[in-house]
Amino acid sequence: FPADELAEIADEQENGSNVEAEEDPIPKRRKKKHQLKIIAPMRTEKVCLHNHSAGETCPNCSTGKLYNDKPRTRKTIVSTSFVEIVVAELETLRCRSCEHSEQAPEPEVIQQSHAGLHASVIALLANLRYCQGMTSWRIQDFTQNMGLRIDDSRQFQAFEWASQQIKPVFESLEHAAANAKLVCRDDSPMKIILL
Repeated sequence: FPADELAEIADEQENGSNVEAEEDPIPKRRKKKHQLKIIAPMRTEKVCLHNHSAGETCPNCSTGKLYNDKPRTRKTIVSTSFVEIVVAELETLRCRSCEHSEQAPEPEVIQQSHAGLHASVIALLANLRYCQGMTSWRIQDFTQNMGLRIDDSRQFQAFEWASQQIKPVFESLEHAAANAKLVCRDDSPMKIILL
């Protein structure tokens, strides 16, 4: 503080002059409680009463009738499996005389797979490997503990296949970045002045 302001504050304290309180102080804002945004998949299970149904006589008072009320809800967080195996049983018809067979088309989940791994699993493994820093050996042990071992060599083959799928997008982004007028670093907004 400047010297003159300090002198004024000292005078006010000595004279005992108090600043009058405002009549209508500004109310403090209430802090919002931290709400957890749930993006995990939720499954709803309907539990029915087997002993009673709507329209029956109340077992408590024996005079009124039961009716459907708003259901009560209870929530709990359950740990699900890391991956899920999808087995597609394709219906096949065969001719007895010429041995010709007709087979149902593969579902979309099988068509979007490579070497038995769906694109969603490949993306999850790539996230663990290249974003979270887990080595392929550690991912192999992790998946084995979850009940399904995905070898490190199989992971590498899946990553190679996925990289070929997104290579046109990468090349397009690379072309756009090469022709950009403004270049920024990936981890800060600082402009690159000289390359």
